[in-house]
Amino acid sequence: MAGPVGHIVCALALINSTNLEINDKNAFFAGSVFPDIRYVAKNIERSTTHHMPNNSIEFVLEQKNSFKMGHYLHIWLDKEREEYMKKHKAYELLGTKKYKTQILKIIEDSLLFDQLKNKINSHEIFNKIYEEELNYDITTTELETWNKIQKNYLDTEYNSNFFRHVTTAFIFFNSIKIHKTPDSFFNKCKKNIKALMFFIYAYYKVKKFSSNEELKNIIFNFYNKHLPLVFSNSNK
Repeated sequence: MAGPVGHIVCALALINSTNLEINDKNAFFAGSVFPDIRYVAKNIERSTTHHMPNNSIEFVLEQKNSFKMGHYLHIWLDKEREEYMKKHKAYELLGTKKYKTQILKIIEDSLLFDQLKNKINSHEIFNKIYEEELNYDITTTELETWNKIQKNYLDTEYNSNFFRHVTTAFIFFNSIKIHKTPDSFFNKCKKNIKALMFFIYAYYKVKKFSSNEELKNIIFNFYNKHLPLVFSNSNK
């Protein structure tokens, strides 16, 4: 499964590779990351937001609603990407079993992040709650937390990817109630330490594997060559 940056890069690739008229590009971008909201919404399972009647790119392109097109593109990409990464043995190049799914996402997002610059404005995209998001059992507070996380994580004004990751982690972990009880000072410190330690570990892995030319080629070939080719062929 792709990370937020990967999903936005995919959405940009679709726009650039087709002659589709997307009425609301901000809604399209928001929809393209929305299915992963389960990370902050306690009543949502992955299967709830990762389902569509026909798992084909043609079905995605048929959608008239911008948010729904982005939503279905997310579902399609997760499957397409997973098959591609396994076929090209991307996970094996990481040399670790611990957090390999999450680590590959972060490596991808780190390598692809510069492709967002001058292309999107995360504060404009996530400055509202979209009507389609209200069709799920998600609270306003959870939606607002989700928007805050995406604004920060996809903010291209950061000079440091490390700081962007860490601040996003703090926002995320501060939004979660441990054992559904009110946060004490100790619990807040515990969550922040947990967030910081994971992202230090992830940052180390990113620095180590981002220079792996074989892994970089797999990632860039998928997002910058494979996806545009699939989109252009599907839109003929």
